[in-house]
Amino acid sequence: MNTLELSGDDWGHNVTRHRKRNGLTMRQLAELAGLGTGTILRLEQSKAAKKDTLIAVARALGCDSVLIPVPAILSASPADCEAPGIPCPAPRT
Repeated sequence: MNTLELSGDDWGHNVTRHRKRNGLTMRQLAELAGLGTGTILRLEQSKAAKKDTLIAVARALGCDSVLIPVPAILSASPADCEAPGIPCPAPRT
């Protein structure tokens, strides 16, 4: 299983690693995901993003699943992580 894990303070590094492993430029990944190049840059810098954006990037990278901890998605609630095939741990208290 190929999982894009977005956890820790430097989770954007995992996006970069998957992109480079697939031989893609930021522009190519952005086109495959239907996003702007600036969005990919922000993701690779570990900036907060919406769940739909992270899922689109994971799919464009050929990942089977994406692990999205709630703190990584500042504009989402835990219920936003309940999409099929997308595990989401409980928020830390």
